[in-house]
Amino acid sequence: MPRVPPDGGRDYTVGFGPSGGPYIDSSAIVPTSGASGAGSGTIGVFEPSGPWYIEQQSLTVRYARVPRAGFKPAASAVGLSAIVVTENTWPIYDTNLIVSVDAHYSRVKTDAFFSTSSFIQPQKFEVVGASADVNGQTYGGSGTTSSMGPLGTIFTKQNWYFRRPWMTGDTQYTSSISNTYTYAALHKMGDTSGVRDAMELWADQMAFVRFPSEDGSFWAAWQTAPVNVLGGIGHMGGAYSINMETWNNVISTLDEMGYLIKGEKLWPAQPPLNKVLDPVGAWGGYIGIPEYETYRHDYI
Repeated sequence: MPRVPPDGGRDYTVGFGPSGGPYIDSSAIVPTSGASGAGSGTIGVFEPSGPWYIEQQSLTVRYARVPRAGFKPAASAVGLSAIVVTENTWPIYDTNLIVSVDAHYSRVKTDAFFSTSSFIQPQKFEVVGASADVNGQTYGGSGTTSSMGPLGTIFTKQNWYFRRPWMTGDTQYTSSISNTYTYAALHKMGDTSGVRDAMELWADQMAFVRFPSEDGSFWAAWQTAPVNVLGGIGHMGGAYSINMETWNNVISTLDEMGYLIKGEKLWPAQPPLNKVLDPVGAWGGYIGIPEYETYRHDYI
């Protein structure tokens, strides 16, 4: 159950249900054109025409699973369950997710008419997962709303929405990020001549295969190389199978993205070279929305 968001230290109560928690009417439709809102939790006397403080946030995550192997040979085929090298097959050490993120946050003032003194609804998500990876290989089962699969999208199907009376000191603010990534890409490993668009590596699983003990050791010195990869996202040990997944994988991935957004740790698609080469970049990028909060996520 999401918590009532902080309000600048002011003592303000949204309204409480029978259990004592903040009242949430998840079936309500949030008005978008000034129509009356639905729901309960009315407190005191209020002006139905406002002014009102309305806060919203949303998130879209596109992901692809990539492997790490125990060896770095010249591979003839690569996947999430094995690396084929001529007549030999090398085991996968583990798999992780590379991610592209779009997110939005806003707080606005409106004089629209509402029939209740406050309203809150949690941010809910839907998973559109695939059973095949970027190379068309399948790993058992099929993508469902409870399994991410090796490739797919998670999108906000219901925004976080919070409304209360406008107060002295409130401000309006909007921030959005789009086409941001959990890694950056150099023209080739060891070459500082230029930065490439991160999407160029999206379908290149081989670019992310490396020794488990060497975060910067990639398949070939000539190919475009991911750098400053935010590792461990969606981590699964050993060879991948869709049957390994649970709803907790979705929760942990979305919460991790929320932390990266709030901490401004994501990369734009093609950042300036000096940003990529900055040692601080090893701990992530510099794009995000500090106002984004994961406690607004609801997975029930």
